[in-house]
Amino acid sequence: RPDLNDGDLKTYKSIAAFLSIDPSLKDRMDYMQFMNYNQICHLELLPMPSMLLYTPIEPRNYHDDHKAGPKTKKWPNWPASAYEEVGNPLVTKGESFFNEARKLYFEEQPDGTKLIDEFLEVYKNRPDPVNLCGIRVNHAMALFLAVKKIEPTLVIESGVNAGVSTYFIRAASPTTKIFAIDPMEEPICEQGVRWIDPSSKTTNYTGKNFVDLVDLDWKGMVEKREIDPDTTLVFLDDHLHTFKRIAAVMNLGVRHIVVEDNYKMNEGATPNDKRSTPKQMFFGKQWKKEGDWLFSNLVAYAEFPPIIPPIMSQSTDKRKEAGGFMHSSDENKDIVHPILRPDLNDGDLKTYKSIAAFLSIDPSLKDRMDYMQFMNYNQICHLELLPMPSMLLYTPIEPRNYHDDHKAGPKTKKWPNWPASAYEEVGNPLVTKGESFFNEARKLYFEEQPDGTKLIDEFLEVYKNRPDPVNLCGIRVNHAMALFLAVKKIEPTLVIESGVNAGVSTYFIRAASPTTKIFAIDPMEEPICEQ
Repeated sequence: RPDLNDGDLKTYKSIAAFLSIDPSLKDRMDYMQFMNYNQICHLELLPMPSMLLYTPIEPRNYHDDHKAGPKTKKWPNWPASAYEEVGNPLVTKGESFFNEARKLYFEEQPDGTKLIDEFLEVYKNRPDPVNLCGIRVNHAMALFLAVKKIEPTLVIESGVNAGVSTYFIRAASPTTKIFAIDPMEEPICEQGVRWIDPSSKTTNYTGKNFVDLVDLDWKGMVEKREIDPDTTLVFLDDHLHTFKRIAAVMNLGVRHIVVEDNYKMNEGATPNDKRSTPKQMFFGKQWKKEGDWLFSNLVAYAEFPPIIPPIMSQSTDKRKEAGGFMHSSDENKDIVHPILRPDLNDGDLKTYKSIAAFLSIDPSLKDRMDYMQFMNYNQICHLELLPMPSMLLYTPIEPRNYHDDHKAGPKTKKWPNWPASAYEEVGNPLVTKGESFFNEARKLYFEEQPDGTKLIDEFLEVYKNRPDPVNLCGIRVNHAMALFLAVKKIEPTLVIESGVNAGVSTYFIRAASPTTKIFAIDPMEEPICEQ
């Protein structure tokens, strides 16, 4: 700040003199050297999931004409549409095996069997036939399929209650490790004795042995190669603040989550249930920032389809206020198309009646217990998360702009005697996020290094000897300093330079690193601007 600080003024004049520039910058060519500045920026991107590498992608909702809407998923003879955009009652993203539930369960496999037959045998022999406060047909199918398709080396089950979900996890995979976590010694809802998996591969963190999933020694277990977060599935059925749980799990490097109680707006069994589910975050205007944050950190999001539509129930009971159950009066504008349509298709009706008979259930679902088996549905969902950069693992994170009271503003960066502020929030004239070496430019350029030199001296020597002193259509002091610093700090094995012109930026890249490879790309045979 030579306008405010005598030391800085002396430094600036010294730099100008070294470059044979009048520090008043009255001359047009001198002015161009120091005043050419176009907000050159550094972006550090989240890693791309390997499954998406080298496939053409289009930024979400980006269209040249800005008129086309988001991607939608529609079904024949069903009122709901699923949108790849936050702000809708039914949201989806990417590809999840939940979207293929009918095919995966009912198509014949190479060995002549069907997955539905295996599941029904497991379901018929469940340890608690009623499971009053636990999962039933729809959610058991979802969990069973998730374990089958993800093939996790570890499933962490947060919320065990009577152990029925543990039973389905083990039935789906005899080899996976299970961490069964619940602070309660005994199940609630008078469900008697908890089912305990006899397998040595299951560790029970329950009752007096309770350890919350975020308090496990993740770093230690990973270092000892006892667990692999990348092949871990977290099953959330704990009625805690789901959104915060997802953020915490993401920070541990986990890639797959199944949320059992994904309540709709204004529904929920507990206060947390009513203000924290993915479905609520994606639709509620008061949670738009949280919804945007979550959506942007997902590879895929899908809600598992109920096996039959609610219209198949002839129960006369009123709809449950807390939610969690379908009702024949539902408009179905916010749930995905069912797996079977016995209301429209004779083949599906025959299949449904066969399933009901196998489970000793009256397909009319008039009886309350029968109704609960098929109509218990709470939009159970699968989230595939973007990988967490390794530098951020195991450090406490809070979803950007998430605040319980929704009053606190975004993080800001201010400077003394400078009118601008940088915000960690889109929608501002100056935006920043995270930590970049660009934020430390003064320190990195002007502090003395261990060998007694300063980076600014090296840079100025390079700049003074640049191949085109004017570089009319190219970079000058500010941008050359930025590029030089980026190569120094990132230490890339390869720099791909798209836009070469007179080759001056290539010169600065090479000066910053004699060893890096450079791909210099430009369609023009000669530079423009008569250079």
